[in-house]
Amino acid sequence: MKSSWKGAYEYDYPLEGEGAVPFEMNVSFQDGMFEGELSDEEFTSLTGDVCQVQGVLKDNHIQFTQTYPYQYDELEDGTLLIDGKASGHQVYYEGAFDQTTNQWEGVWVILPKEDEELDGDEGMDTGTWYLRRVTAGE
Repeated sequence: MKSSWKGAYEYDYPLEGEGAVPFEMNVSFQDGMFEGELSDEEFTSLTGDVCQVQGVLKDNHIQFTQTYPYQYDELEDGTLLIDGKASGHQVYYEGAFDQTTNQWEGVWVILPKEDEELDGDEGMDTGTWYLRRVTAGE
């Protein structure tokens, strides 16, 4: 079954002028697992490309991983680093369904690349997100 979802994510420590970033997912479900494409105003609007997404939805719990097709980073000074030859990073999302807001909500973290060493939480971006199903399809 295919479905479309819309939501937004926010950084725990946003750069100046940074707010919620809208995103959309178009995914196919099978046996509680899903995969498809994710586009957001931050990456997709600048590059025209989309990210891949894979996840699991079970009862009131959801988790999914967004994978960028190549390196894309916003540096502390606000400049963008885009390298089409380097591998992209992954963002891990986890959350639950909130009956009050009628949407999925949770936290996200950018996973370090295999060759990246981090000192504690330094260098790790984190934040919150929400998501609603827009259409349920075939």
